[in-house]
Amino acid sequence: MACLDRRRSALDAVTGVLAQTDVESLDSALDTAQRLPPVSGCADVEALQRGLPESPEQRERVQALRAHVDRATALVDAGRYAQAREELKTALEQSRASGARPVLAEALELEGRLGLVTGDEARAQAALRESLLTAQALRHDQLAARAAARLVTTVSSEPTLEEWSVAQARSSIERAGGAPELEALLQTSLGRNAFLRGQYAQAAEAFGRSATLREKYFGAEHLLTVESLRNEAAALSRTPDTERAAGLLRRVLETTERVMGPDHPQTAMAANAVGYHLVSSRRFEEGMPFLRRAITLEEQALGPDSATLSYPLNNLADALEALGRYTESRPLRERALALDLKAYGPAHPETATDLTALGELALREGRPRDAVDFARRGVAAYEAFQKDHPDVAAPLTTLGQALLAEGQSREAHASLERALALRTSNPGPGEDLAKTRFALARALASRDAPRARALAAQALDFYASDAATFSAEAGNVREWLQRRRSGSPRTQAP
Repeated sequence: MACLDRRRSALDAVTGVLAQTDVESLDSALDTAQRLPPVSGCADVEALQRGLPESPEQRERVQALRAHVDRATALVDAGRYAQAREELKTALEQSRASGARPVLAEALELEGRLGLVTGDEARAQAALRESLLTAQALRHDQLAARAAARLVTTVSSEPTLEEWSVAQARSSIERAGGAPELEALLQTSLGRNAFLRGQYAQAAEAFGRSATLREKYFGAEHLLTVESLRNEAAALSRTPDTERAAGLLRRVLETTERVMGPDHPQTAMAANAVGYHLVSSRRFEEGMPFLRRAITLEEQALGPDSATLSYPLNNLADALEALGRYTESRPLRERALALDLKAYGPAHPETATDLTALGELALREGRPRDAVDFARRGVAAYEAFQKDHPDVAAPLTTLGQALLAEGQSREAHASLERALALRTSNPGPGEDLAKTRFALARALASRDAPRARALAAQALDFYASDAATFSAEAGNVREWLQRRRSGSPRTQAP
């Protein structure tokens, strides 16, 4: 009965939260309801008997504490993170003070989940580690496995610790019976880690495995299934398989809006993913409304300092810069950098991405010295996180282009050679490789003319294959090659 009472407590918490929700936010009711724990969990009698207080008075106190955790869970599921944090604070403080360790372990696991959602990874790691150890001590196998699977995603920058965490998670999941929803959670963590390392194909595979497991267990329209599909699409968008990404994103946005409502934070993430893909496909005007919507929704749900706001901010800046609207773009880039520095510090791929983008913007604005500074900081941020990170090719290319603009072709050569090696060995969008090849061709113009022409020809082959999209780039390469062939005085400059 105690387990069924707990399920009823969770249901009461959800209905209580929804009763205090405005009309517009009621669209997220199904999202919140989908997160309710299944009654089937009450079939494990042995697990239910562990950690139960002996006296009726103690059990009553524990039930009251769990009501706080249930309400905090409902608030997180409803996307009301600020209120959830306050409710969770009460649960943590009171469970510690009363020595109610089973409730403490649950509250800590939720604290870790909330930290991951809001971009506070340090807080998430500390909470999940304590939750894991506490749950293990209490033999609460399901909770320990959840905490272990989430913990994996907080140690992506520490290979040895990540390896141990993955082994710990697999062991915990096996001990808990190998439930598919737990394996899906681990695959999500593995996908996120691969994404941060720039291993986008591997990330898409892991997210795809998570989506398959969740669809079989929860159904095609469940929040967690949609979340995994969105992550898979985001990873695929950074590989040559962009058509598959587009199909997934259409499905994700349609399902998210239908199931969760137009104002939910998950809808903001879906809108950002669609906007990113449209911008990557050079459909800038079409993509911007999705990105503005994502920014507005996330600010409403998480506040103006949400760490994950850097994604739609940078994506919108990409569109504005492609349209030559640099003055509008710069504040977005600077805000994204400030958010990521606060959330992740200077040695993280998110920060490196911001710095690289600011370098590219400075170059477009005719400020090559500033571009050199931003690009070098971007390289340092990637390298501090992971040696030879595949995405370090981006700031290396920008650095090479900026040095060329400063007339330093010899210095540019070294950066661009390294960038080309990384982009050749880690295939991504073809336009990135073409950009690096043409920049290197310009750096080699006066020292290795045959190779310079070959690199430029390779870049032109890519641009010409989609002339409607890359007509300007193709024109620039053709003009450069023509000048080299004609031997005009301008050919002496890169």
